[in-house]
Amino acid sequence: MKSLRFKIYLQNLTAKFKIPFLYMQKNFYTNFTLLASSIYIPLLLISAFGSLFSSNAKMLRDRKNNEDIPAILSAVNNGYLPLYFPRKLKNNAKNKGIYPIGTLPNTKTIYCNEGYGLITYKSDIFGLRNPNDKWKNINNRSNIYLIGDSFTDGACVPYESTIPHHLQTFTGISTLNLGMAGNGPYEYQAILKSILSPIIKVSTTKNHVIIIFYLNDNKRKKTKHDKLLKEAKSIVTMDNNGGFIPSEDYLLKIKSLIKENHPTSLKETTSVINNNKYWRNSIYYEIISLYPIRLRLSRALGLLNKHIKSENSPSEDSIELLSKVCYQKCSPMVVFIPSASTWKPTEAPYKENLKTISTKFKIPFIDASEVINKNINANYAPKGGHLSKEGYRKVADLISRRIKH
Repeated sequence: MKSLRFKIYLQNLTAKFKIPFLYMQKNFYTNFTLLASSIYIPLLLISAFGSLFSSNAKMLRDRKNNEDIPAILSAVNNGYLPLYFPRKLKNNAKNKGIYPIGTLPNTKTIYCNEGYGLITYKSDIFGLRNPNDKWKNINNRSNIYLIGDSFTDGACVPYESTIPHHLQTFTGISTLNLGMAGNGPYEYQAILKSILSPIIKVSTTKNHVIIIFYLNDNKRKKTKHDKLLKEAKSIVTMDNNGGFIPSEDYLLKIKSLIKENHPTSLKETTSVINNNKYWRNSIYYEIISLYPIRLRLSRALGLLNKHIKSENSPSEDSIELLSKVCYQKCSPMVVFIPSASTWKPTEAPYKENLKTISTKFKIPFIDASEVINKNINANYAPKGGHLSKEGYRKVADLISRRIKH
């Protein structure tokens, strides 16, 4: 009987508060919508202003739609595939037990265009930008190994205009590119651990190992990247002629990692490119997604990076590991490339940090500002933020003079 009365009481209570609850619920959605609109609409107007009146944004948009996408579609139809960036691949690499260091190996690869036309190349046996012959007989000769990001592997110029090619020409020493677009201090460490450390350990010749830094390498430590890096192991195997090839385990895993998570067929790749053409590269998407605001916010956050302490940063970890790998076995060097003043001008604190860290570990430091004036447009690409052909040549010449010194 008591349970029946309690049940009736609950029903009455529910009925009593049903209308106020529905009213409150309705008001919540209305208020939330009004609040969201009052925030988004002003941002949308600012975004529209930024997209419509920014010459840089228009230049990039026009280049992508009128030059890049038609050229990329043509390349895809001729058997080329996109560049699969290690920094993106590593997000799905945990289950594979590898730290990606390149794109698909031995693959016709689409790179980029910043005024010299669409650059394409065939990746080497490791998925990097080298002729495969460079990996032969490594242990029987002196070598220069370059670690870095897109500046190191020559975005967006022909191979003959890259730092590695010029450096080999200037020094007469075989030069290998271990850089990849989008790489950062974690990738630099992965390359030192998984490729260079096992090579240098058995080398009986004189070698140079150089890390080339850029402003966007000023990163904070991330636990998930530290964990993945900790698991990185050797991915090289020596052949019978003193050369090195990637391990079968790495090749199998990097190929499956890419094919399981990214488009690799002609149909899939073409579909993604066309979607970008008609939507993601349009001014409408740029405005609606608040791209101009997000870009400025990103740069503002980049300013905060100047407060990152050099101690125990991924950049310091990279330089410290370089010193350990090269200890009494090779000649290390650190290089910093300045950004164009129109792109990311606030680099002084990070550059000074790199110089301080290099000095701490007794590694020579080269400031490429000695030859690259950030205020001279000719040092940078006609339609982008990377170096021009002449800019790359100047940096290679500077490094070669320090090596010979």
